[in-house]
Amino acid sequence: MVLFSTKNVQLDEENKKALHNYQYKGGDNGISYKYFHSPVAEFFVKFVPGWVAPNVITFAGALCLVIPHIVSLVLYGPAFEGETEQWAALTVGIMHMAYITLDNMDGKHARNTKNSSPLGQMFDHGCDAITFSLAVFTLARYRQIGSGYLTFVFAILAPTGYFMYNIKEFYMGEYYLPIINPVSEGSLLEFFFSAYCASFHWEEWSKPIIFGLNRGQAYAAFFVIFQIYQNIEMMFEIINAKKYERKFENKKFYIQFSSYFLLVALCIVATFVSPNDIIHHPIEGGRSIIYIIIFGSSYLVLHLMFGHLANKEFYPYSTPPFVISIFSIVGGIVASIFCPEIFGTYEFYFWYIIAAYLLINSLTCFCSIIVSMENCFGIKAFKVKPKEKTQ
Repeated sequence: MVLFSTKNVQLDEENKKALHNYQYKGGDNGISYKYFHSPVAEFFVKFVPGWVAPNVITFAGALCLVIPHIVSLVLYGPAFEGETEQWAALTVGIMHMAYITLDNMDGKHARNTKNSSPLGQMFDHGCDAITFSLAVFTLARYRQIGSGYLTFVFAILAPTGYFMYNIKEFYMGEYYLPIINPVSEGSLLEFFFSAYCASFHWEEWSKPIIFGLNRGQAYAAFFVIFQIYQNIEMMFEIINAKKYERKFENKKFYIQFSSYFLLVALCIVATFVSPNDIIHHPIEGGRSIIYIIIFGSSYLVLHLMFGHLANKEFYPYSTPPFVISIFSIVGGIVASIFCPEIFGTYEFYFWYIIAAYLLINSLTCFCSIIVSMENCFGIKAFKVKPKEKTQ
């Protein structure tokens, strides 16, 4: 079915051979990972029974990001400012720390139980691709950042960074996080900032403290500057690399690279021409548009990951769900310009339908990849490998 096509994640014999020969090259060089996150994960992983599959730990970590996001919507609605409870802000920080700890534990448990495989890597990074960006989105609510383009840019930092890291791995064959990175250092900072956030009433948190920005907005502005610098650095690192895992062609790279940023550019245009000024809407605040970017990114990143593992090419514009989404966004822009009164009545529904479509395709793509890899390796994602019998 074209609307939910998974043709690009099927395996041929060459892909299966590449998967069996694959060796992971990567790691976290972060200072906080070395001295805090890794020791904490080493401590807790000792209490995990050997019969627990590493991917169960991964899935539990993903839930630590998804559940707070859903709870924040149920308790406080879609707006990015307004009343929140202090306990809720602290709980989000604790859940984020639980996520990063479980995310570090799964790999250690896999090595301890001899269950490491490309399937585990795909499941781990695939869950991150779909859920991690939601965590940043959730934090924007408790930081009282408010509706506007600062929230928009802050919320899309995670999917942008994740796309950059994965297209870098796709070409260079390695996934090393720098000494200071938004995953390890960012997660630790998020925890302390959440505790700091919980020490104030939400109205106090909303007061300007510097350059007309409140605490959350100043924090978001800092992260925006830092992440933009890292993304530009990765871009030049890919282009100027002396060694690639696969053949690098400028034209092909820029076509692949353009897919995500075309999506972002079109979404920005959609906010400019929105009949309801969606990005500054006091309730919606551009949430539907941000969801489109998050789930559009996850769909592209899943193909990049799989392409890297199975030595498959990445053709973003040949995947029907992505192309359909792009044309749908263009259609929304055209409708906003030429018939704003009619489109304005249904605008929020329109953007949420596209976001839901991309989410469904991301989940479908992810599940199809996992099933393909299970069949390739003869193992199950949520079961440990049977112990080899000794002669």
